[in-house]
Amino acid sequence: MEDLTGKQLGPYQIIKPLGEGGMAAVYKAYQPSMDRYVALKVLPRHFASDPEFVGRFSQEARVIANLQHPHILPVHDFGESDGYTYLTMRFIDGGTLADWLKENGPMSLEKIRNIITQVGGALDYAHAQGVIHRDIKPGNILVDRWDNCLLTDFGLAKMVESSSHLTQTGGILGTPAYMSPEQGLGKKIDGRSDIYSLGVVLYQMAIGRLPYQAETPMAVVIKHIHDPLPPPSQFNPDVPEALELVILKALAKKPEDRFATAGDMVKALQSATEKPTVVKGKLPSPPEPVTEETAVPTTAPPSSETAPTVLASPHEPETSKPAAPTQKRPFFKHGRKRIRIRPILYIGLGIIAVVILGSLIFGGGSDSALEANSIDELLGIMNAAYEDNDLERALTAVNQAIDIESDQADLYCQRGYILRDMENYQESADAFNECYQLAAEQQIPGLPSTAFGEMTLSNVYAVTTETDDMAQAIAIFDNALQNPDAPPWLICERGEYNTDYDNPAAIADFETCIAQNPDDEYWPWRAQSIIHMINAYTAADNEAYHNAIDEFSAWAELVPDIPWPYCEIGSAHFALGEYAPAQEAYQRCLELAADDPDTQAAAQSGAAQAAAKLALFDGNLENALENYNTAIDQTPDTGSLYCERGMLLQELGSPDEARADYETCLELLYDDPDGRSWAEELLQSLKQ
Repeated sequence: MEDLTGKQLGPYQIIKPLGEGGMAAVYKAYQPSMDRYVALKVLPRHFASDPEFVGRFSQEARVIANLQHPHILPVHDFGESDGYTYLTMRFIDGGTLADWLKENGPMSLEKIRNIITQVGGALDYAHAQGVIHRDIKPGNILVDRWDNCLLTDFGLAKMVESSSHLTQTGGILGTPAYMSPEQGLGKKIDGRSDIYSLGVVLYQMAIGRLPYQAETPMAVVIKHIHDPLPPPSQFNPDVPEALELVILKALAKKPEDRFATAGDMVKALQSATEKPTVVKGKLPSPPEPVTEETAVPTTAPPSSETAPTVLASPHEPETSKPAAPTQKRPFFKHGRKRIRIRPILYIGLGIIAVVILGSLIFGGGSDSALEANSIDELLGIMNAAYEDNDLERALTAVNQAIDIESDQADLYCQRGYILRDMENYQESADAFNECYQLAAEQQIPGLPSTAFGEMTLSNVYAVTTETDDMAQAIAIFDNALQNPDAPPWLICERGEYNTDYDNPAAIADFETCIAQNPDDEYWPWRAQSIIHMINAYTAADNEAYHNAIDEFSAWAELVPDIPWPYCEIGSAHFALGEYAPAQEAYQRCLELAADDPDTQAAAQSGAAQAAAKLALFDGNLENALENYNTAIDQTPDTGSLYCERGMLLQELGSPDEARADYETCLELLYDDPDGRSWAEELLQSLKQ
């Protein structure tokens, strides 16, 4: 296909090519109306000249665009322009699984489990919607910066297969190396063909090579049809037997001998990879899940600065940063437990119930029976009690209202909110379920969806409170989101929990949240804030400090009254050797952390370290010492500070004080091999 760089297709300005396959070319394009980059998949011109294909393309594209799953690349748009048909998808800043496999050997079991779980889950969802992929291969599995997998090209093979140009020539669509036997024979296929192809991908990830190799593509297809499968252990004896059994079942020649569903394959793989045994080519293990209770590490490596000369050390890394803020990694929760009671829709009379306050409130406390004779009076008492945080009284009022009007759907929702605030989560879920059932039966506009979403949240709260099982909580969300009554904001709530679970799918959830709730005053703002937060911490963890500063700054712009982004901006500037802006950022963090002593201490320490570096460059050693003293006073457990202050004291002619600092540094950094070696060499320097 010709290079379309610089051309305009519909509303999209083509920027540059990203890749080309047998069926389409992919470009990075700009969409001015949305001020965003997109991936544009463009099919060759001859397809657009085929009326049968154009009709089929439009039909299939609509089906694919309706697939909403965190591990399926979203299709934003499709169309025809200048003789080309195209699909518009989300632009992913990353590569494909094929890129990774070209550069590396077999994967660790952890990485295999992560990828197959994500891709298998996407296939299980698509198959449930009646959609078969037909071309599962590593090149169609995108992997972003957070190891989040996105399956792409759903249905593209089917679209192209419908073209009379190809069907007349008897062409077979798909990729021979990953093609199921029935697909190679041109037979009718179902989801089990995708399972076979995913099994080939699994084989390649675990072994580092494909199961069948031959001189021509057709010869490979024939091998898939007729040749026995080479056992994975034949090429890699380190593959666990349980994993080999999963691969053998997925690659059975007959569809009926394979896993019945992709979900079954995922479950079998997860069971097979429970033990931490790894195949060759082990990658670094992923970090432990981060929750609100996980603190940001507070110890940083020694500094790299070399002025004055005595402060230099051959063991110092090229970049460093001061002690990170000691606050818990912030997700600035929006107070999910406390949700304001919704307005009452009084179905029985067809009017909005009037909230009667003041004279209708008969004293305080939680009465077993309230002196009220009507629904209106009880609702007035309920709302007033709720505002006063007298939840027992509010619950008594709504229960009495339900006794009067037992078929009033929204009253059960009100009871659900109150019970949830009382942390009676299972009872709350039951109340929302009653609201949901009645509202659906009475066909009340909007209320079934709201009640279903709130019931899901209460079930999630019950699980996380009783078991702290975040994976089970995510599973509850996953199941609920398949229900047509799921409200558009429920994907946002799953994003919250995926963030708590340190799950890369949080990004995809929040992007979908923004798209599905454009008119909501809260969710798009919050979702974009958390996207910036996740991107920022990821960049900082990867030492991409310039990117981290951009993302932390964007987060701070959206949420200007929280201190943590500014402390992290200070740490990133410090790591880059930009001490003046680091000091400024730490000062801003300090100003905003008035009610957070830990963050205040970290910010003051960071600002003092930046000031010490600036003083050293100016040759003002006394001022540098004063700032190191301040930093150590604020964060006394940061070992590198003692080594740095010790070097300064040694330069100032105080060897005994320097020795004491070096010994403290050694004690605090003893479990860090580089830090320990650094402190030991500094101690040795005092003997010379």
